[in-house]
Amino acid sequence: MLRRPHAAPLAAWASLARLQFGVLPIATLLLLASTRGSYAEAGAATAAYGLAVGLLMPLRARAADRWGHDRVLVAFSLLNALGIAAVVALASGPLWLLVVVSLVAGSLPAPVGPVVCSSWHDIVDGDDDLLRR
Repeated sequence: MLRRPHAAPLAAWASLARLQFGVLPIATLLLLASTRGSYAEAGAATAAYGLAVGLLMPLRARAADRWGHDRVLVAFSLLNALGIAAVVALASGPLWLLVVVSLVAGSLPAPVGPVVCSSWHDIVDGDDDLLRR
């Protein structure tokens, strides 16, 4: 399947883009816990981020379908970077503000999964057997 045109770069970039979903929560938790001195407060902010990521992914995927994958991926990637920078900048600020900013930042990750699924469908040209693999 990776021999298909554009398949190998898509797989590589998709893997790289999805790393944030595994690395960012633990990195944020450890940063906030060391800054604030409380795993409970760090967990509240990290949970707010994760909750927003999960609940709002369908809306971000719909935006990608409506306004185009390239435009939405770039816009959400830049906005997500700004949101994460804001969380880091407010790491020692008031807890309520940190949780609110974490919720906002969590609403901004690029919809990598849905875009990649859609792109795989285009790459395999409707071959359902190949798509299942």
